[in-house]
Parts: sequence; C-alpha cells; structure tokens
Amino acid sequence: MLVKELESLKAAGELITLHLEGDEEALTGIVHTVNNRVTAMILFSDNGDYEGWTLLDTSSVTDLFWGNREHRAIARLIDTSFERVLPMKSRMSFDHSVVELGCRLECIGMFTCADEGDEHFTMGRVLEYDGHWLKVQTLGAKDTLSLGWKMIPRENVVRIEVDSPYMNRLLMLHKAAGEEKI
Repeated sequence: MLVKELESLKAAGELITLHLEGDEEALTGIVHTVNNRVTAMILFSDNGDYEGWTLLDTSSVTDLFWGNREHRAIARLIDTSFERVLPMKSRMSFDHSVVELGCRLECIGMFTCADEGDEHFTMGRVLEYDGHWLKVQTLGAKDTLSLGWKMIPRENVVRIEVDSPYMNRLLMLHKAAGEEKI
C-alpha cells in the first residue's frame, strides 16, 4: 500500500513529509523515484529552499503525511524554474545506490544507525566495498577541513544524501584547502 501511495503522490508532484525507522528527522520533499526497494526524494527546507536529494530503503518509512496548510505554503515557495536530475538509475536497490553513488560521486552524506540507536552522519566518498563494509574517505567540517578514513557496516546506512548545498560548499572548501598545500 505504501509504494502505491508514494507512486500516486509522485505522479501528482505532491510535497510530502516522511519519517524513517531509526531516524528522528522528518524529511520534506517531492518523490522522484519509488519502488519497493528504494525511494528518491528532492528535499526542501521549511522555506522552500532546495536541500539536495535523499535516497532511502522504502521499507524503512514509518509514517507519511501531506496536504496540510504547511505543505501547501512550502510548495508555493519552491523554485520550479529548473529541473533537477537524479544522479542514478531508477531501478536500483538501496544497497546498490549507496555503493554506486558513494564510489562515483565526490561526496555523499551517509546517515547511519547502529543497533543501540546511535545516529551518525558521515560525509565522504566510498573507496571500497566488500559486500558488508564500506571503506569511506571522510570530509571533516569547515573548522578542521581534515580528511580521514572510516569503516562503516553497509547495513547500518539508513539513508544517503547527495547534492546538498551544505555538502557542495564543504567539498569546495576541501578542494581549495588541498590546492593551497600544493
């Protein structure tokens, strides 16, 4: 029933908000791609500003709502003058999307949740994947601009983000810091 409803909301271009298992943050956006394995959404802030893409395992959605006054107000604020292109094939599974985008793009954001319920956010690029573990080159925040490496169990990744303005600006700072060292 969930996939059918998400497909209907996608067709209508409806702004929605959803919650995920293990993630306290509400996600507001427009569904771009949905199947029983992966859902891709274009995210927007409460002010209608573009916040990038998120991809998640469809089965991790715990609730979904749309159509209230707040959704209609945010929808009016969204700049629809340019098309956003999803940087992946639409029929991939979530697991495959994490690996493919993590290896191909310069930076993705990975939201992880361990069995203990601890939530973490890691920005970086997937360097290797062995079927169970992701080896990630991490990008530090703007106050450090440090690079590091991290091993993350693939099953702990609950969603990813790509093309967010914050991540794009941080990547630009990392590149500039790398050029200064040369």
